[in-house]
Amino acid sequence: MRVVGEVVELAVPLDTDLPGVLGTLAGGRAAGIGIAVRPSALVVSLHQARSALLASRLQGKHMHAEDIASSRVLLNTVGAQPLQAYADAVLGPPDATDRSGELLRGLTAFLEHNGHWGSAATALPVHRHTMRNRIEAIERLTGRRMDSAQDRHELWLALRARDAARMSSG
Repeated sequence: MRVVGEVVELAVPLDTDLPGVLGTLAGGRAAGIGIAVRPSALVVSLHQARSALLASRLQGKHMHAEDIASSRVLLNTVGAQPLQAYADAVLGPPDATDRSGELLRGLTAFLEHNGHWGSAATALPVHRHTMRNRIEAIERLTGRRMDSAQDRHELWLALRARDAARMSSG
């Protein structure tokens, strides 16, 4: 344990009743919790705990780094209209086709299976050539290339933004 100003830094074993310890030591105070790591990596956990502490102060509850280390958290800080506008700007061309459902399901499967044609096709289930055709159509319609990490990321983010917009709209 180390005290720095009003911040207490504490490393505890994995099997510790963390809610109980925090209830005792930090009752109504903000608390950031880093990920569980081996002792040699405590600096990583401490860095994450400090980030979670900032979120804890804003949220008014104890926060674990895993709770804030997600793109979903970022997306939930943006309103439904800007999220939908982004999704429409990126995914609008495929959405305008009569094949929008199959194209976007294919894109989702392709991205979720890290660009592996076979496993993405199996997940739908369609033939891998059908999957290739769908992804080629997405590339043509959006102008984005699957061999570009940035383009894949923007397509993935647009799919997540659309989901988040729908969830926040009700």
